[in-house]
Amino acid sequence: ILKKRKITVVENAVDLDRITTSNNTRSELVFGYIGTLSPIEGLDLLIEAFNNLDLSNKLLIFGDGIELENLKKLSSSNNNIICQGKVSNSKIVNAYNQIDIVVNPRKSSYLTNSVTPLKTLEAMAYKKLVLASDVGGMKELIKNDKTGILFKSGDCSALEKALLKVLNRDDLNDIIDNAYDYIHKQRNWYHNAKLYKKLYSDLKNGE
Repeated sequence: ILKKRKITVVENAVDLDRITTSNNTRSELVFGYIGTLSPIEGLDLLIEAFNNLDLSNKLLIFGDGIELENLKKLSSSNNNIICQGKVSNSKIVNAYNQIDIVVNPRKSSYLTNSVTPLKTLEAMAYKKLVLASDVGGMKELIKNDKTGILFKSGDCSALEKALLKVLNRDDLNDIIDNAYDYIHKQRNWYHNAKLYKKLYSDLKNGE
């Protein structure tokens, strides 16, 4: 008879040794996205929102994928939206240094409601404010108005309101600090290494 064992969840995490942060000296906040350019990411909605609001703020999109050409067409009339192309892991810090607010407008699907994205944790570790849709994978990582800001998935009007709200808030640094603290206490490789060490020790001792 197999002995019943409890399940331990080791959560997705980032390597803090590879992350360096910098202070923003820009006169205007810059929005951005870093990751794969696929339909589920909702970047077409983000571009639509930017076009509707006619913001003077920049939107930088880093990445490659099947949506790239479509996103270029959607943003062709807006000089403030720039598709920067693929960025290598060795230069990812340069991409984050150009952005203040990372936007993840994921559309609702089985995948986005089930998977927690690593890039969101990475953005928090780089001390970037995260503005994300309320799909399950994001809600697991973000406490609204505490460690990030959530808006209704697939709703362009809700995204527009969230973008405007961010530009008029005076507590953004508090949210950024809360998210950074969350990463340093719970969502990093050092924390996970301690969990793995205990798990292997328990297995070795037959617990």
